[in-house]
Amino acid sequence: MTNIPMLRIKRIEVKKLFNLHDHIIELNRDDNITILHGPNGVGKTVILSMINALFAGKFGYFSSIPFQQIRVVLTNGFEIILSAEMSNNSSKKIYLSLNDGNGTPLGKEPITNFDIVVL
Repeated sequence: MTNIPMLRIKRIEVKKLFNLHDHIIELNRDDNITILHGPNGVGKTVILSMINALFAGKFGYFSSIPFQQIRVVLTNGFEIILSAEMSNNSSKKIYLSLNDGNGTPLGKEPITNFDIVVL
């Protein structure tokens, strides 16, 4: 049996959370613990909820959160990106993108149904 390394989250980037804050969180893989700290209101709990919603496929969660983009970088270099764009009629459109370990886009799809999506 071939040993396949377990994929882990390496870095989390959030742009314009609450239309204000940009965050880059490098996860400490050596100690397997990362502590998020900061003043109230900068989005620590919301970022954790965003990660949970992204991996659970609960994209409806993102319709109520003001943000521009969340990017999750995995240990193999692949990136999972969820971005929000405002349309001409002021409605939010959510897009799911994947990039390979070299930064090459593998696709960008609009999320049109905010029910659970299985990738």
